[in-house]
Amino acid sequence: MFKPIAILSLAVVAAGCMTYMGNESYAAQPPSQLERDERRLAQLLGNKVPGPPQSCIQGYQADRMSTIGDDIILFRASSNLVFRNDIPGGCPMSGSSRRLQRRSIGSNICRGEPMQVVDNQTGAYFGTCILGDFVPDRRR
Repeated sequence: MFKPIAILSLAVVAAGCMTYMGNESYAAQPPSQLERDERRLAQLLGNKVPGPPQSCIQGYQADRMSTIGDDIILFRASSNLVFRNDIPGGCPMSGSSRRLQRRSIGSNICRGEPMQVVDNQTGAYFGTCILGDFVPDRRR
């Protein structure tokens, strides 16, 4: 009777040691989503310098749009000019098949304009994002 309990106790201790050893390798874990977003933002903005915020941009400057996480949209006007828009309150963009859809019609896109989050595959609606100021980032 004593041997099974002793063997079981040793097994529990060994399992605990293995679990502890496995938790020491935090440095080997993949980067968090926030770290990936920060790297992607740095890569897309490169060596561009931010300018004073603008309340509107022209519609053609918003043709190429990228989202970074749930609270940043980049509008690439050209290789030398990118407009950064920090969404006040965030935007439910998490999901590989989601996109932003503009509902208003006009030649300009402005602060306060709503953008709908839509799933590309199903057409499901996930919410609305309200645009903030547009910060131009220009190549030096």
